[in-house]
Amino acid sequence: KVTSIAQLIKDSTDFALRGSKVKAEFSIPYDLWVAEVDEGQINQVISNIVINADQAMPKSGLIHLSAKNVVVGKENALPLPKGNYVEIVIKDDGIGIPKEYFSRIFDP
Repeated sequence: KVTSIAQLIKDSTDFALRGSKVKAEFSIPYDLWVAEVDEGQINQVISNIVINADQAMPKSGLIHLSAKNVVVGKENALPLPKGNYVEIVIKDDGIGIPKEYFSRIFDP
């Protein structure tokens, strides 16, 4: 359904960090587009990424979440159909993934 991605990002993050020493910092423009999404799936993806980031910073830290409107045209190198998209970026101050695990990061 069509929903506010901005609110979904904030709600998912706040819930995932409940009881944590890690803090979230948001950089989301007031005019961020709404998007047609499966709210449950997007919530799960954001929550899982935030939980992973939280676990990478056991003492405390900061998770930076940003979003922006992106127009994809034929001149873009992205493998997406032309159109309007919302880009979500999540960064943390955690220890990172050791290089020897890179080839397996998508393994169940």
